[in-house]
Amino acid sequence: GVLGVFGLGGFTVAFPDYEKGSQFFDNWKQRDKAFLDIAGNKMDFISMHLYDFPNFPGGPGGQHQIQYRKGSNMEATLDMVEQYMAYKWGSIKPLVISEYGSQLQGSFGTKWTPQRDWLCLKAMSSMLMSFMERPNRIDKAIPFIPLKAEWGRISDTIPYYWRLLRQAKEGEGETGEQWVYTEMVKFYQLWSDIKGTRIDSWASDMDIQADAYVDGKDVYLILNSLEFSPTDIDLSVLGKGSNAVTSVNIKHLYPNAQGKPILDNSNRTTLPSSVVLGSESTMIIKVSHQNNVAINNINQESKHYASAVVKNIAANATQFFTINNVDKGANGEATLRLGVGRPHGKSLTPVVTVNGNRVAIPTDFRGYDQKNGGLGRERFFGVIEIPVPYNNIKKTNNIEVTFPDSGGAVSSLTLQNFKMSKRITR
Repeated sequence: GVLGVFGLGGFTVAFPDYEKGSQFFDNWKQRDKAFLDIAGNKMDFISMHLYDFPNFPGGPGGQHQIQYRKGSNMEATLDMVEQYMAYKWGSIKPLVISEYGSQLQGSFGTKWTPQRDWLCLKAMSSMLMSFMERPNRIDKAIPFIPLKAEWGRISDTIPYYWRLLRQAKEGEGETGEQWVYTEMVKFYQLWSDIKGTRIDSWASDMDIQADAYVDGKDVYLILNSLEFSPTDIDLSVLGKGSNAVTSVNIKHLYPNAQGKPILDNSNRTTLPSSVVLGSESTMIIKVSHQNNVAINNINQESKHYASAVVKNIAANATQFFTINNVDKGANGEATLRLGVGRPHGKSLTPVVTVNGNRVAIPTDFRGYDQKNGGLGRERFFGVIEIPVPYNNIKKTNNIEVTFPDSGGAVSSLTLQNFKMSKRITR
């Protein structure tokens, strides 16, 4: 558990592999659900750790496995906890992510390298993007970056693997006993400026996470890639009107050809029409204007939870869900979030109807495909984010989900309702 300034919380599951067990979701039922049933209502907050496993030993041919939480798996994990609390108590306790980053099992017994720090940096930025989508749910999220961590030293030559500071002599071609920053400091250098009021942002690709904030004359546009290769991003900024751009600062944290993290910080006078976002990289574009940026429209998000939890999937057997009390606006958007745990190779594109109308199921979801050519997670556990035409949404919504094959289970079904004061262009 965690004792914080805001009370008592727990139970701080280190690796919430909810889908695991001899039956799908045994881990969930025997651990987190059991804790919530027994002690959850006495907690002030619910806490957990979230880690990527970017170099887990034991893959075929001695290769390292990449077992990511970032992307669809983390969305499914958080949705499952939120939905169970909503189902159990009719309200959702705050979440505290008391550690997040990367585990480094494939690097155990080795000395510090900048490349190893990159494995943590790329995980932390991706996860932070998901946390920032839940400002009303997450009270605190703490990246796992101890300082010198001499308490965790492995041996005279092998220090602790996660540190903000190292001795100069640990760097290639460097000497001296003095303490200097590891590459982990780039996380803080990248994110240091972000502040302001969150504004609407959107990307056409599920693997590009986008977010944006306005602070006076400054707009911060954040782009994070879940792709394994560099990506061209078209920057279409809508709604800025006649407010002239005075300067643009671009911070880009990406790996070089050797896998070492580079934080590029550049200034220019105009906003480029497109940028190249590095592999699994993050870019923060600060656009400064002549006058304060006016925010005169509202995009109000609410999230609604179906009452059913963990429904086993049988071939061609329709599952029925109800989502109530949706306050639909005259303009807006809706996303149905279907959490599923399934053996690899099973369908991730069920037939879904909302109030009798069939909706199109995307074949893409956040992040990699989890199987990753046999070097990924043992099972698929993730959220499929399904856009629903806004005219299909009602106050009470009947949803039907039918998979063509058996195996696994539906872990959560939630609806994001974005009620907007004006029609928006995508």
